[in-house]
Amino acid sequence: MISLLALLSIVGLVVCFVLFFRTDSYTDEKCFCGAGIFVTIVLTLVLCYESCLLAYKVKTAYTISQEIEMYQSENANIESNIDAAVEVYMQHEKDTFGELKPSAITLATIYPELKSNELVQQQIQLHMDNNQKIKDLKTREIGVSRLRWLLYFGK
Repeated sequence: MISLLALLSIVGLVVCFVLFFRTDSYTDEKCFCGAGIFVTIVLTLVLCYESCLLAYKVKTAYTISQEIEMYQSENANIESNIDAAVEVYMQHEKDTFGELKPSAITLATIYPELKSNELVQQQIQLHMDNNQKIKDLKTREIGVSRLRWLLYFGK
């Protein structure tokens, strides 16, 4: 859409130039065409700039799914590391906990003995940060269709 508007402003600029040079003397029509040239030049520059920005955003959106996969695989590794730490802890405290089967992340955040383990704490924080990044990337991915429509009526 912005590309189309930029194209129309270029056409308007050409029309204003043609009318400006076809009028004879300095009349109101020539002043009107001069003002039209100024306005369409500014409009064309703004629209071309916006088109370039949107094109860059659409171009960089192709890597979003790969980034999401990377963060999800990193989260899987973190979860397996936390599972191993929780398994060792639960083996040690088996008589206290019995045969519970909650998730490792839940156990690691509930029990203070596991919270005091610095490595587990860092991994939990990294897991939460990765989940936030995945959420942000998915939000960006949703917005790309709107950007494509703004740029060139695309899907």
